[in-house]
Amino acid sequence: LPPDWHPGGPHQPDGDFTIVCDGNGGIKIADPKGYDRKNADPCVQECVDKHEYCHRDEVLQSNPNICVGQPAGTEIGGRDSIVDRSEVRCAQVEIDCLNARKGDCSCSDAAITGALKREEKYRDRFKNKPGL
Repeated sequence: LPPDWHPGGPHQPDGDFTIVCDGNGGIKIADPKGYDRKNADPCVQECVDKHEYCHRDEVLQSNPNICVGQPAGTEIGGRDSIVDRSEVRCAQVEIDCLNARKGDCSCSDAAITGALKREEKYRDRFKNKPGL
């Protein structure tokens, strides 16, 4: 059986966070086009990163050498059903992280509440697809 995940073409930044090959055989987070981490709530950013690290871990479990020999910025892809299941799992990691940070005085409750609403809606887009 081929691995669930495979390298794709060059990443074109859009409005989403994703993971890409780092050019050194590893995987890194690619931020959305024009995104500035300095302007993000640090607690929300931590949870967004945990979501992307969840994808990284799933990819590496399936295909540990996926980025070996690949140029920096190479997209990582998989069949729709694989991606959908991964999005449900990793969105839940982000949601659990956000819920755990509620009430933390170093976090903005408004930013966390907004992120929770967005992420639950995002997760449910994939969760409600047939076959999941």
